[in-house]
Amino acid sequence: MKTKSKKWYFIYIIFAVMLFPASYVSALDLEKVSQIVMPKDIYVGDPAEIHFSFESPESLLQEGVSLVTLHNDAHFFAGLVDDCSIKTMTLQRTNRYYVLVIQFVPWRTGNITIPAFDLCDMIPAESRAYDASVFVKLEPVTIASLAEKGGYTTLRPVFPPLLLPGTSYIVYVCVIVLIILCIIVVRILLHFHHIMAKMRSLITLMKYRHNAAGAVRELRKTSRLGTSVSESVVCERIEKTLRGYLSYRFAYPFESVTADRLSGCFTEDIMAGMISEEQLAGIEHLCALFARCDYIRFAQNSVQQPELQEHERSLLLTEAIGCIRFFEGGSNA
Repeated sequence: MKTKSKKWYFIYIIFAVMLFPASYVSALDLEKVSQIVMPKDIYVGDPAEIHFSFESPESLLQEGVSLVTLHNDAHFFAGLVDDCSIKTMTLQRTNRYYVLVIQFVPWRTGNITIPAFDLCDMIPAESRAYDASVFVKLEPVTIASLAEKGGYTTLRPVFPPLLLPGTSYIVYVCVIVLIILCIIVVRILLHFHHIMAKMRSLITLMKYRHNAAGAVRELRKTSRLGTSVSESVVCERIEKTLRGYLSYRFAYPFESVTADRLSGCFTEDIMAGMISEEQLAGIEHLCALFARCDYIRFAQNSVQQPELQEHERSLLLTEAIGCIRFFEGGSNA
């Protein structure tokens, strides 16, 4: 049933167009019709507009409506898919004069004909004031060819990419930077093992510095202990802090080494007899500090208690910090 209705609908349109071969039917004034295509020269892919102007004795739009966007019937314009694409259609009114604007994009050269259509059917119902049919038949639109305009008969040869003014310097700089990076990468690969050894040495040195700073920080905490803490406890904390520092610094178990064995551990086990006089003096100073702390610790509860000199506690702590700085090469650990 629907197929039969569509058939009669198209027969009606063909009959109307054949009966009125002008640009429209209904009550439009033939003398007031004009069609303008913008731009004048249209090429494939360029957006273009058709301005179809006319005068109507009947008002096509509701009172107060001067501009309306028409329904773009995709089914009706389906036959134009290979020729062009209809983007928008608008109708503008100025008193009795109307301008139909069709925006489209052509896809082929030659003449493109938009089939006749009922203008009133495309006006939205809420804006429509005239219910009779007003068929519009536009003139064919000619799409020009760039090849014909330029007289080209064959494909032009491929041109190399053109550099913008000033970009050649940027290219040169990039090439130089790339060469420098390649040289750096090659040198890194050639000296990879040496660089890795340097990195490991640097990491080890940073760990030693962190170990020394932690020991100094612990000694300073000890110095802030009040008089309620005995001297033996202070000396024990000093020895424990120094033994922990030395064990990490020289990778040797100083926690279990007695004070009288400290000197032998340094000269025989750690430095293997290769020791300078300055280093020997520092080691002897450390041994004397440990001996003094041991004496205070273990003689505290004896019959003859050690007689502490004035400011003995602060003096021992200062000497302990000085020993750490000596082993770190005089740095402000």
